[in-house]
Amino acid sequence: MNIKEKIKIFWHDSDETNLQAIKGSKGRFDLMLGVLPVGVLSYDDGIWKFFYSDEYKSQNKYEPLVNFPNLEQIYTSDQLWPFFASRLPGLSELKEKEKESMDMLTLLKKYGQHVITNPYKLVAL
Repeated sequence: MNIKEKIKIFWHDSDETNLQAIKGSKGRFDLMLGVLPVGVLSYDDGIWKFFYSDEYKSQNKYEPLVNFPNLEQIYTSDQLWPFFASRLPGLSELKEKEKESMDMLTLLKKYGQHVITNPYKLVAL
């Protein structure tokens, strides 16, 4: 097993892999570091996108996020990246009523604002 596969298992071998965003739904989040806008995470009809803000690109205090090394690129994926997926609670942590009614976007809005593993704040718009 290579390092990429190990990292994928580390981030996704729990019950979160069953969570999906609902096709046709839309969501947008600002990623903040204190008062500095880092970038925008969005979801639109099955595709996640992340791109850096102009403010973040013009500063020189902080490095790009590991999962997003190119400040000029618009990243797209049909899967939520581990940096953001780590903000989701496991299905075992949710109440039964929440399991039935919540998708990935809803969970990010409800639980994803803060995590103890990094100083970034995810703000739903």
